[in-house]
Amino acid sequence: MTVEGRISPLFYLAGILSAQFVDTHGKVGVIIATGCYTVVALIWIVPDRRIGRAVREFGAPD
Repeated sequence: MTVEGRISPLFYLAGILSAQFVDTHGKVGVIIATGCYTVVALIWIVPDRRIGRAVREFGAPD
């Protein structure tokens, strides 16, 4: 499993918990949750090195 695959569930869990339990009357928990989801999205935007290696090795599909 990749690093992204291990880290993403932890950030999702942190986002869910912070949105529900941190500062329930304010917006701090929602801001933390949004930050966690943004980090996960940014982690997965960067392409996996194995994909580039496979394309160079076998060529792009037609």
